[in-house]
Amino acid sequence: MPRRLLAALAAVVTALTLAGCGALRLESEDPPAQSAGPEEQLRQEHATQTWRLAELARSAAATDPDHAAVLESVTQDALVQLDALGGVWQPAGRHLEPATPRGDASAVVDLLAASTAAAAQSAIDGDGDLAGMFAGIAVSRSLRTDQLASALGTEPDAVEPALPDAVDPATSADLVRTLDALGQAWEVVAARSEDPASASAEAASWRDQAQQLAVLAGVADTPEDPRAVSYDLAGDLDETIADLRADLVPCWLAQVATTTGEDRRAVIDLALAAARDAGLGEPGAEIPAILGTSVA
Repeated sequence: MPRRLLAALAAVVTALTLAGCGALRLESEDPPAQSAGPEEQLRQEHATQTWRLAELARSAAATDPDHAAVLESVTQDALVQLDALGGVWQPAGRHLEPATPRGDASAVVDLLAASTAAAAQSAIDGDGDLAGMFAGIAVSRSLRTDQLASALGTEPDAVEPALPDAVDPATSADLVRTLDALGQAWEVVAARSEDPASASAEAASWRDQAQQLAVLAGVADTPEDPRAVSYDLAGDLDETIADLRADLVPCWLAQVATTTGEDRRAVIDLALAAARDAGLGEPGAEIPAILGTSVA
């Protein structure tokens, strides 16, 4: 995986170490009932679900050596996500759960899917950096689900994303340029090929996507159009194409901040599709615990 991808995508927070309820924030006395606002309540709902995910994956890994590696990755991701959410608050002397969640790898897949859907919905409903964080968690968990499903011999759920109805000219500039640069890169591949038809079709597809996004942003063929006449494609062309495809993931997630509703759902799905296209859902791929550019 290109180092540039991990540098661009990872919003990594120092991981906690779970030991029973070791990921809990213990207080010496109960806070006033009215002290938790909507955002804090939302964080706590997700933190509790994330704690369960970490404990369940750790329990499954201990009894399933064949899938222990990917289950341990799920655990470590959940610890990072739990820290980013602020941990689970628990009054002193009380227990979050009567017992550590138990289950096998299939149960982990089910909880991953449920927690992914919950994070995506909170991203769609949320605002600002918090929405971006939930979007990054949702895409990361989707990719871990892909890996675990593959290990269990099942197919990941398909996603067929559609373009949003509109994008912001400022936040979409890098996205439009990256799509356009991919078009040029494939044109170079076609020029070097003895059978250029396939590469030419790939180039046209990327150029067309760049045009569509520029139109959605209202900047196509205007002085504000971010596309360049040419792009720096020096070095290994295959690696450059891989890097550009990987760069699409943070480019799509950057649209979360400037979209709402179904448009935001669309850009989250497009980020997931780009991540899969970049190989992040494949067995053994390194996946940042929180994809994107900001953590609240």
